[in-house]
Amino acid sequence: MQAINLTHYAIKETITYYFGLENRIKKALQNKESFQGSYYNLHSFTSGTIFDRAIEPSHQALSPEQHAIILADVQSSIDGRIARHKDRLKLFNRYLVNIDVDTLKQALNSPDSVPSDIEIATYEEIQEIEQYIRLKYNPRKYVNTIKPKKKQNAISKQRESNVLQRLASFDMTAD
Repeated sequence: MQAINLTHYAIKETITYYFGLENRIKKALQNKESFQGSYYNLHSFTSGTIFDRAIEPSHQALSPEQHAIILADVQSSIDGRIARHKDRLKLFNRYLVNIDVDTLKQALNSPDSVPSDIEIATYEEIQEIEQYIRLKYNPRKYVNTIKPKKKQNAISKQRESNVLQRLASFDMTAD
C-alpha cells in the first residue's frame, strides 16, 4: 500500500475547493432565498416548550423580536459567507488569467505524490487570498496585536521633547 502525502493532498483539495467557489456562491444564494420561508414553516409563533427542573414543562412563545433577531442573524451570516466567497472568486480569477489553467487541472488530476510547481504556486496564491479575506472581514483579530506601553519612562519623554525642540528650531523657509 502506497503512503499518502497529506501535504500534497491538502494542496489539491484547497485548489479544488477554489474551483468550486462559483457553485458554493449559487448554493448560498439559494439557501438565503429559502431560509426565511423554511424558518416560518418549522417554527411555531404561538408556543414553544420550556423545560424547568422544578416544575412540569411549560409552553411559551418566542417574542416577535426574538424571531426577528434569529432571522437577521442567519441572513447576516449567509450574506457574509457570500461576500467572502465572491471576494475569493474574484481574486482567484485574477490569478488564473496569468497561468495555464489546463496545466493546473492536469496536475490536479495526476496521481503524482509530489506537487507540481504550478500547484505550489497556486496554493501559495490561495494562502495570500485567505490572508486578505481574514484581514478584510475580521481585522480586529489580526491588526493591533502589539499594544503600546501605557507608561513612558522619564528618559523616553525627555528624548521625545528633545526631538520636538529640534524640529521646531529648523528654519523651514531656507533653501
